[in-house]
Amino acid sequence: MTRMLVNAKVRTMKAQESLQARLGRGDAGQGTLEYLGIVIIAVILVGAIVYAVGEFDLDGKIAEEFANIGEPNAG
Repeated sequence: MTRMLVNAKVRTMKAQESLQARLGRGDAGQGTLEYLGIVIIAVILVGAIVYAVGEFDLDGKIAEEFANIGEPNAG
């Protein structure tokens, strides 16, 4: 019984290998697409950060906070 199961498993594996060889690999180039996706997301994030920092007036906020020192908080 065990020999029969092992033979069936070997035949199944051989058939699968043969089928893959005839059809080719379906995931060829997949790694490249994944890296491209990561690069695109990184570019979008860097662009969003640059845009956000460009819109943020750091000097004005610092000057405003220094001007508020010593004033009582409202509320």
